[in-house]
Amino acid sequence: MAVNPPTPTPTPVPVAGTDGGFVVELAGLGVAYLDRSGVAHPAVTDLDLVIAPGETVAMVGESGSGKTTTANAVLGLLPANGRITAGTIRIGGADVTRAGERTLRALRGPVVGLIPQDPMVGLNPTMRVGGQVAEAARRRGVDRRLLSAAVVEALERAGLDEPVPRARQYPHQLSGGMRQRVLIAIALAGHPRLIVADEPTSALDVTVQRRILDHLARLVSETRTALLIITHDLGVAADRADHVVVLRDGRVVERGEPATVLLAPCDPYTRRLIGAAPALSGAGQVVPRFTEVRTAPEILRLDGVTKDFTLPRTRGGARTFRALEDVSLTVRRGQTLGLVGESGSGKTTALRIAMRLEAPTTGSSSSTRTRSPPSTRASPSPSRSPNRSCRSGWAPGRAARRG
Repeated sequence: MAVNPPTPTPTPVPVAGTDGGFVVELAGLGVAYLDRSGVAHPAVTDLDLVIAPGETVAMVGESGSGKTTTANAVLGLLPANGRITAGTIRIGGADVTRAGERTLRALRGPVVGLIPQDPMVGLNPTMRVGGQVAEAARRRGVDRRLLSAAVVEALERAGLDEPVPRARQYPHQLSGGMRQRVLIAIALAGHPRLIVADEPTSALDVTVQRRILDHLARLVSETRTALLIITHDLGVAADRADHVVVLRDGRVVERGEPATVLLAPCDPYTRRLIGAAPALSGAGQVVPRFTEVRTAPEILRLDGVTKDFTLPRTRGGARTFRALEDVSLTVRRGQTLGLVGESGSGKTTALRIAMRLEAPTTGSSSSTRTRSPPSTRASPSPSRSPNRSCRSGWAPGRAARRG
């Protein structure tokens, strides 16, 4: 942790926004990471940012632009080699730039809440959902006898249907959208004045994404909670934020209202980001890149594939779940086939059958690969979650060579 040791008299926990001022104020913030030889590599330089109660600010930029580093600095969650090298961080008017861990722990939850990017990393797989929400409620002093009611209230506010049975489930028993709502419930359970949402919907389909963003917007409006959205999606920034901050290499290159920044950008980097965003580069219309498809040799085919999964036995319940029904598709050499649908529509099941990791109930899968059965080495499939698929103890080069 890149903070000083706790002092004998810790800084009092600020009540953010109660003075009518800003919830968060960053002035000239600089953050760097030390390499093994002790050399500091700047990640954020001279960053100024203010967020008022009830305001939504979107921080956008490419990977490595300093967005998450900024959020971690605010939360006091920089890694061991992270250092605040310049500037100040004020929360609710109190300077916490050099605050000790005791003070920072008191801030997390009751004052500043976090919605992590990956629910399967942010949630404890061995704890029921209700217990994880209860931890956040306990931190703001909820009486033990009232915890169950507080958990149900937080899950309801996060938009989860049937919160009572959901509280008894484990994370793996929920869909991706439900798990994301649980993370929102954990953040809400502390009644924070600021929520930091780090790519909160990047792994979700567009319909679930819209429902979750709609719900966050409603919560901000109703509770006057400030919201900092960390995103690479300019469409989310344009649609949801009151103010947009564009970062490149740790520096702010442009800021302002979405209509100004995204419709009349001044910086060439912002213009390049907009040009690379399909939803923005075509004046709000998705423009197909390819209008003609050439004939090419067939390398993969699914013919009339149906896939049923057996469900646990329950009284009066269905015994099977049909994930795919009579699906046929063809993939040709040198071309890209887009398989699109909501969560649970069968996309991943179709991919697993194509890779022969699952067998179809009916129908067939064929390919020009000569290896039988094809392995993941013969038909590689990038995982949607790097945190779960990459070994944390391996350097990228070793993982690439092994793959």
